Amino acid sequence: MKLQKPKKRHHYIPVFYLKGFTNKEGILYVYDKDRDPVFESSPEGIAYENHYFSFRTPEGQRDSETVENYIMTLERE
Repeated sequence: MKLQKPKKRHHYIPVFYLKGFTNKEGILYVYDKDRDPVFESSPEGIAYENHYFSFRTPEGQRDSETVENYIMTLERE
Protein backbone atom coordinates (compact mmCIF):
# COMPACT_ATOMS: atom_id res chain seq x y z
CA MET A 1 0.00 0.00 0.00
CA LYS A 2 1.41 3.37 -1.04
CA LEU A 3 1.64 6.02 1.67
CA GLN A 4 -0.14 9.25 0.84
CA LYS A 5 1.82 12.46 1.35
CA PRO A 6 0.25 14.90 3.80
CA LYS A 7 -1.96 17.52 2.23
CA LYS A 8 -0.28 20.91 2.18
CA ARG A 9 -2.09 22.87 -0.56
CA HIS A 10 -5.07 24.15 1.38
CA HIS A 11 -7.59 26.14 -0.68
CA TYR A 12 -9.14 29.20 0.96
CA ILE A 13 -11.67 29.25 -1.90
CA PRO A 14 -13.03 25.72 -2.45
CA VAL A 15 -12.15 24.04 -5.74
CA PHE A 16 -15.78 23.05 -6.37
CA TYR A 17 -16.72 26.74 -6.19
CA LEU A 18 -13.90 27.84 -8.51
CA LYS A 19 -15.01 25.21 -11.07
CA GLY A 20 -18.22 27.20 -11.48
CA PHE A 21 -16.19 29.99 -13.09
CA THR A 22 -14.32 27.89 -15.66
CA ASN A 23 -14.88 27.73 -19.40
CA LYS A 24 -15.67 24.53 -21.36
CA GLU A 25 -12.00 23.50 -21.24
CA GLY A 26 -11.83 23.86 -17.45
CA ILE A 27 -9.74 27.05 -17.63
CA LEU A 28 -10.18 29.77 -15.06
CA TYR A 29 -9.15 33.33 -15.94
CA VAL A 30 -7.59 35.07 -12.96
CA TYR A 31 -7.03 38.79 -12.45
CA ASP A 32 -4.02 39.75 -10.35
CA LYS A 33 -3.58 43.47 -9.83
CA ASP A 34 0.07 43.04 -8.70
CA ARG A 35 1.30 40.76 -11.52
CA ASP A 36 0.14 40.21 -15.07
CA PRO A 37 -3.38 41.59 -15.28
CA VAL A 38 -4.99 38.30 -16.42
CA PHE A 39 -3.64 34.77 -16.57
CA GLU A 40 -5.04 31.27 -17.02
CA SER A 41 -5.15 28.67 -14.27
CA SER A 42 -6.97 25.55 -13.21
CA PRO A 43 -9.18 25.60 -10.10
CA GLU A 44 -6.66 23.30 -8.39
CA GLY A 45 -3.79 25.70 -9.10
CA ILE A 46 -5.18 28.90 -7.63
CA ALA A 47 -6.54 30.31 -4.34
CA TYR A 48 -4.48 28.13 -2.01
CA GLU A 49 -1.69 28.54 0.49
CA ASN A 50 0.64 25.86 1.70
CA HIS A 51 -0.40 24.67 5.16
CA TYR A 52 -3.13 27.32 5.44
CA PHE A 53 -5.17 25.15 7.85
CA SER A 54 -2.21 23.42 9.53
CA PHE A 55 -1.57 23.66 13.24
CA ARG A 56 0.81 22.25 15.82
CA THR A 57 -0.42 19.43 18.01
CA PRO A 58 0.33 19.45 21.76
CA GLU A 59 3.21 17.08 20.94
CA GLY A 60 4.69 19.67 18.55
CA GLN A 61 3.85 17.85 15.30
CA ARG A 62 2.37 19.70 12.32
CA ASP A 63 -1.17 18.50 11.60
CA SER A 64 -2.07 19.28 7.98
CA GLU A 65 -4.89 16.79 7.73
CA THR A 66 -7.54 17.31 10.42
CA VAL A 67 -9.04 20.63 9.34
CA GLU A 68 -8.53 19.98 5.60
CA ASN A 69 -10.27 16.57 5.82
CA TYR A 70 -13.18 18.09 7.73
CA ILE A 71 -13.61 20.84 5.15
CA MET A 72 -13.57 18.20 2.40
CA THR A 73 -16.53 16.45 4.05
CA LEU A 74 -18.48 19.72 4.02
CA GLU A 75 -17.68 20.31 0.35
CA ARG A 76 -19.11 16.91 -0.61
CA GLU A 77 -22.51 17.65 0.93
